[in-house]
Amino acid sequence: MKIGIEMRTHIVLIVILAGVFTAGLADIVSPDWILGEDVVSVIYRFETGVAEPEPSEFVNLIWQPYMLIDPVNPAASGWVEPDTPFITRSGNGGTWQIGETGFVDLVLPVVLETGPGLYLDFYIDVIAASGLDVLPLIEVENLMTTPYTRDEVIEPDLFWSWSQLMSTGQVSLASSTNLTIKFTGNDATTFKVGTTFDQIAVYARVIPEPTTMALIGISGLLALLVRRFWYA
Repeated sequence: MKIGIEMRTHIVLIVILAGVFTAGLADIVSPDWILGEDVVSVIYRFETGVAEPEPSEFVNLIWQPYMLIDPVNPAASGWVEPDTPFITRSGNGGTWQIGETGFVDLVLPVVLETGPGLYLDFYIDVIAASGLDVLPLIEVENLMTTPYTRDEVIEPDLFWSWSQLMSTGQVSLASSTNLTIKFTGNDATTFKVGTTFDQIAVYARVIPEPTTMALIGISGLLALLVRRFWYA
């Protein structure tokens, strides 16, 4: 009987661990709001080796965004032409290898005037190489919340894998009209390589003050409770 109980306990633990592992491998799901009509978005696929590229796609731009790519280290591979085996993804433009300490700066205008009650939701979606290469660090100015960040392998490869790195959060627009992001190549001194970008996509929407949104949510919940109590 004791052996049977222990076996059942082990089976339960295995099922729980399997569930946790499966949950960790779940697909990355983008927030629903990025499909909204008022969302500002830009996508860069690096079709050319220009260090100040224009977006490959954009929606609702109020002003031209500015991107600067700087590998810093002259030994970095730099831009790689589209359809180069193993270093680019088929049909998705070229890639930028920015070395160990290189960076990509992106300034995305989102409003015409600043305001103390203006806040912004952002969603950043980066596809970059992982394996011998490393994923970038993402820094956002005027950050109000700790961003939710996650990465997941989407295309395994012989030499490395392509990973999707997602980051979401909120910023204040009290002193800036822009969403400013810096993608920095991680220090990869073990292999003497750095970050390789395949695609950068950014989505942003202006929202009410977060405390106001919370109060609206609480008010809605109270109204629902009162309604249920009244008609009970």
